[in-house]
Parts: sequence; C-alpha cells; structure tokens
Amino acid sequence: MSETEAMDRTALDEALEAASRAFKATAQSQIDQIKQQMTNVLRVQYADAPKAAIRPDLPAPRLQLRWAKDHRHNYEKTCYYELILPLREHDCRNDDKQGYGVIELSRTSVGCPDRWSGDDPWFNTPFRDGSHILWDCDAFGGSLPMYVICWDGTAQALIRKADRAASTTKEG
Repeated sequence: MSETEAMDRTALDEALEAASRAFKATAQSQIDQIKQQMTNVLRVQYADAPKAAIRPDLPAPRLQLRWAKDHRHNYEKTCYYELILPLREHDCRNDDKQGYGVIELSRTSVGCPDRWSGDDPWFNTPFRDGSHILWDCDAFGGSLPMYVICWDGTAQALIRKADRAASTTKEG
C-alpha cells in the first residue's frame, strides 16, 4: 500500500469513527427521550415508588395529592395524584419490602411561588385533580381517605365541605 493510500485509509477511518460517534450520540438521545415518554405512560410504581409517596403514618389504601418541587426551577411545582395500595409481605410487587404500591392517576405542573395554607387544605389542590380526588373517592364508595401532602412532607386530610359542616352541626 502506498503512502497516499495509507493516508486516505486513515482519513476514511477517522471520518467513519466520527460518524459512528455522532450516530451513537443521536441514538442515545432518542432512546432517552423514549424512556422518558414510557415513564410518563407507565405510572404504576412498586419497587421504584418515590419515598415521599409512601407514608406509613397515613392510612392505606388512600387517595393523595402529593406536591413536589422541581429543583431546576424554584417556581415549578408538580402535584401527583396517586392511589396508594398496601401490599402483603410476600406479594411479588413488594420486592423492596416497602409495603406499598403507588399508582399515579395524573399529574399537574404549575408555576407559582411557595405558598401553603395550613388552615384550608383545599386551597392547596389543583382545580382538576382536586375535583378528580372527590369523584374517585365517590367511585370507591366514599370511604377512601384523601390527603394532600406538601413538598416539605406536611400531610393534611381532605374533608369535604359538606362533611365538615355536618361534623360541626352535630357537635354544636
């Protein structure tokens, strides 16, 4: 092989290697995007359930609206509307022995400053998911407890306004 042919071959190899790296980077980016889309579709979490969603101090099963901050943007908050199910000790879905399954029913992202009203937990619910949690509780016979959980871990029971009025009327 002549020196010119060897130089051409080296240049060709370098060009192929650069094209291969570019292709791999593009493919990896597309794979990552697809994985994110699949994460948004597959919302039942057992072994990989977020620790903030699992609250052994709260009753289960339950419906909950759980707020989380987006650490990239101070004003961005996401409210996860979830159904929490207790799992038996030897249930195959209980691999990590957390004892709970988390089924994400929906999520709402909002941009707002930090605000949290301890006096009225309904103040802390997104309109759509605040309505859905009531309707779904009714669909389950009205007996599932409902909670809203702040990004700092504070949890408050959601009590319907009609139920609140009835309890104060009975007492007083």
